[in-house]
Amino acid sequence: MTIAAIIAEYNPFHNGHEYMIKKIKEDTGADYIIAVMSGAFTQRGIPGIADKFTRAKMAVACGIDAVFELPVRFATSNAEVFAMGAVSFFHALSCVDYLAFGSECGSLSDFMEASEFLLQEPEEFQTAIKQYLKQGLSYPKAFSLAAGQSGSSNAPSTSREQTKTSAPFSSGLLAHPNNVLGLEYVKALKKLSSTIRPHTISRTGTGYHDDHASYSKEADTLIASASAIRTALGSRTGNIAMAQPLLPPEAYRVFAENYGTMGPVSLDDFSLLLSVRLAGETRESLSSYLDVPAELADRILSFRETYMTFSELISAIKHKQYTYARINRALLHILLNLKDTGEKLSATPSKPLVPYGRLLAMKKNSSSVIKEIKAHSQIPVITKPAEAKKVLSGEALALFQEDVSAADLYFRMLSFKYGTKFLHDVQRTIELI
Repeated sequence: MTIAAIIAEYNPFHNGHEYMIKKIKEDTGADYIIAVMSGAFTQRGIPGIADKFTRAKMAVACGIDAVFELPVRFATSNAEVFAMGAVSFFHALSCVDYLAFGSECGSLSDFMEASEFLLQEPEEFQTAIKQYLKQGLSYPKAFSLAAGQSGSSNAPSTSREQTKTSAPFSSGLLAHPNNVLGLEYVKALKKLSSTIRPHTISRTGTGYHDDHASYSKEADTLIASASAIRTALGSRTGNIAMAQPLLPPEAYRVFAENYGTMGPVSLDDFSLLLSVRLAGETRESLSSYLDVPAELADRILSFRETYMTFSELISAIKHKQYTYARINRALLHILLNLKDTGEKLSATPSKPLVPYGRLLAMKKNSSSVIKEIKAHSQIPVITKPAEAKKVLSGEALALFQEDVSAADLYFRMLSFKYGTKFLHDVQRTIELI
């Protein structure tokens, strides 16, 4: 049995995702494809456009055999933590053969070379990052410039211009978001000495940040990024019909069945909740949350007295040192009460970062892959969340309860927005297709 794995958000599942599944099967000969997916909230610090079960069901309806949930602490973190959590999960299953990911680069050798360099963390590279940060650049920008700078005796320019050097790999590799995530996946595999083989597929159609759809010759269909689809659905004139050409028929069917009850949801739906949460915070308490340094806490406090929507507050707080995604994640962690434990991220082959696998959706005829996982996995597979307390304890149970709390907040918002009955996350069952 050959199993390929995907790390995803499916926010929402679209034509590009379906194309990727077909390519993975062609390239790897995989018998089964499983995915670990962000739950109620995602890596960009925003809520899923539809609830996690709907999004997982869309994926299974279009070719994924089983979808697991990535715990919210990892799902809403920066690229390195997000990747390490997801890769650690697949490694712990002990039966995954391939980790497939889309990239703008499309060359696995580039990722392998770059990951080797970055894992060494050369002194000049770290020094360059610190110097760029002192100039007020955001971390992603500083990271990209430092990567291009390394290998040269030139110091970072005070004019903030990148000096052309003989970099150990193309700094352009870090200019695209999917490449950055792919690089973190490969680094994580190497840190774990994992036998899982990375496999990258060239992104086709539009770019990650493009706000339009384009025809892809490779996929023979229109493709738009998930971001563009969310933007279209969130506009004043947006309605679900706008998404129909951009989603596979089965994904659209599932989406349409749940539209107006389980989504769409936007960041601003949580504005009042965030405002109430911020009202009782101090500089010290804010600094205790994930991704909230003291300087950012000060900026948050300086704007909290004036009620703004979630997105307006992000724009007000925006500073050259913090990207929108970084601020999104910081505010989201405050909303979800996700604290910084102070523990350094570390995963070993014998101690996975994600200590359980919660199954969200699966194909009825794919029970063989679940049996294979259960037979080899180092971690318990949770199919009945109400029974989690029987198989989890300590830090693992606390992590699971964070997931439940985040999901319940999301489901309460859905209930308020659409007038639907509230059902606790632990009362929900696996979606079977």
